[in-house]
Amino acid sequence: PGVNVILTKGKHRGCHGSILGVVDGDKVGVKVQVIPPEPPFGLAIARSVQESYISSNDAAKVLQMHPSIFGKIAGNLYFEPGRYDLGLNLKYKENLCVLGYTRRKPETPKGRNGKGREKENAWKAGDSLLVVGSARTTEESDADNRTIWEYTPKAVRLIAAYKQRFPQLFA
Repeated sequence: PGVNVILTKGKHRGCHGSILGVVDGDKVGVKVQVIPPEPPFGLAIARSVQESYISSNDAAKVLQMHPSIFGKIAGNLYFEPGRYDLGLNLKYKENLCVLGYTRRKPETPKGRNGKGREKENAWKAGDSLLVVGSARTTEESDADNRTIWEYTPKAVRLIAAYKQRFPQLFA
């Protein structure tokens, strides 16, 4: 009893403890000094980034290029033969982004007045409806989940430098 140990297995691995004694004849009782877990390292970095973002359309206007070209340069831009990727890969199809350069944001639906519209119920309690052969298509469900990409000024400067260095990609 009283001997100091370091646990090498289990959920308290790496913690210091002291032996209290033998329990049930074949087990050792240990008093453990539990270390509180650290927050995930990447989360701390992500929270520390305080950037301003602009939409891809606004970024394309700043650089005086078509938004689709801007999107291709910021993402993947494959050329043949050899399938070379000449894009900057600041965004990915799997919805991954580069911290400090890009982020994804859900698109808010806009009404005729340009302001976001609230979803309203089309039917009231007690209304009835007979549905005959209707189905929801995947296009409709995809429209509900649209996202827009936003870019930091650092990303816009990077694409501007890329455009200046390799103007033939933008022609």
